[in-house]
Amino acid sequence: MGEDVNVRPYTPINPMYPDANLIRVTQPGVSGGVFYPKGYVRFYNSYGQPMNNPQVNTNPGSNNNTHFVFQ
Repeated sequence: MGEDVNVRPYTPINPMYPDANLIRVTQPGVSGGVFYPKGYVRFYNSYGQPMNNPQVNTNPGSNNNTHFVFQ
């Protein structure tokens, strides 16, 4: 297995929040006590908070609502 992939803007949107506008793609494994057999993707808002649904809003959410599982 390889490592997770983090994609972020070349120029930081807000240097105070290192995870601002980050997209994280993970390998299969456990996160928060939940096993993700195919991994997941997570999207972060401009404050470095994981988002509930980036297509609808950028509000932060809980782990259960911000891990988008690969099918």
